[in-house]
Amino acid sequence: RLLILAAAAFGGAATAGLFFQAHRLAVIPTQLLAPVMLRLAGNWIGRATTPQDQVSRRKVFIRIAFFPLLLVGIATYLWADPLVPWLFGENWARSADLLAGMCGAVTFMALFETLKAYCAIARRMRLFLVGRIIQYVGTLMPLAAALAGWVAGDLALAIGLSIAFFIAFSFVALMLQRSEAGIAKSDPDER
Repeated sequence: RLLILAAAAFGGAATAGLFFQAHRLAVIPTQLLAPVMLRLAGNWIGRATTPQDQVSRRKVFIRIAFFPLLLVGIATYLWADPLVPWLFGENWARSADLLAGMCGAVTFMALFETLKAYCAIARRMRLFLVGRIIQYVGTLMPLAAALAGWVAGDLALAIGLSIAFFIAFSFVALMLQRSEAGIAKSDPDER
């Protein structure tokens, strides 16, 4: 909702409406996949008997989900322009540009939610919360370009959303990997 309000601040009610439409279209893959992915990931990872098995299962699940989501993100970027005006009419053509800017969010939103399921199981929600804060900060980063007049504010928000989910996912994944590497080095059974 804050993004919609920010879009309205940059361009008024019409811009907010276009941004809202693009955002709704961008979250469709996550809305379709996330319930299944989170249930599967949560169940499969949660049934692991050791923390090492949980880590291994998380990595496998993310590898399996990454490529289809990457393809959907690429398709969003490539096909937003012809599809949005065709589906909704020429008045909504600007939403296509915004949707293309959200292609990173299309790819990384569901993956970030998968890490959320893992963090809940592994009792690492504090790390996930830091990732969520980074997501919000990352959304605001491109606004400097909009304030400088280099790019339209609504497009800066769309691109910021993509950057934010990529950075948040990457941060949480890297921090998990780093902490797991430290555990493996200190585990006497692994030596």
